Amino acid sequence: MHISTINREEKIIEAVGKPDLEKYPTTDDKTMEITQEKLRELLNRGTPPNLSYMDLSGADLKGANLRKANLFKANLEGADLSGARLTDAPLYKANLLNANLDDVDLSGVNLKGTTMPDGTIHE
Repeated sequence: MHISTINREEKIIEAVGKPDLEKYPTTDDKTMEITQEKLRELLNRGTPPNLSYMDLSGADLKGANLRKANLFKANLEGADLSGARLTDAPLYKANLLNANLDDVDLSGVNLKGTTMPDGTIHE
């Protein structure tokens, strides 16, 4: 990894916040798992949740309001995001491989470095 990449990632984390490592069990040093129940609880709080680095693979997020939710490097592989509102959510370097994005509002979303549902990397 280049120093410029590390600095850019640190600035993004600084801007959007770090995940609370004490609240979520870690699967390794970079990815955290979360249960569907805990995810729904976070989404119902009324404030944008910090889901950076979370393993949300296969999650049912149909119609979820993820506006401004921090999804930096989140793993959303195979997740159902149909009808979800992702307006202004940082999805920088997230994994959306095989995710369902039908009727998803991606207005203002940063997709740079994101793996798209078809496997391409967004430039």
